[in-house]
Amino acid sequence: MLYLNNICIPAIAINDVEDPENVQQVLNGNFLVVFSSPECLLSTAVWRGIFKCENFTEKLIGVAIDKAHCIIQW
Repeated sequence: MLYLNNICIPAIAINDVEDPENVQQVLNGNFLVVFSSPECLLSTAVWRGIFKCENFTEKLIGVAIDKAHCIIQW
């Protein structure tokens, strides 16, 4: 994330702690990249509702879910 910010790509990592300032910035669509775990996005009503927020979804290009750490065997 720091690398992206250093090259002028606004990015943030969110977790299950709801920092009101971060929540508002994400909802306003201020970031091009938002890192989060699926568990975080489902843990609170605020993050679950993020995909209903027009400012966020207008800029949304895609959602990537990386759960490779859960794979026991390839």
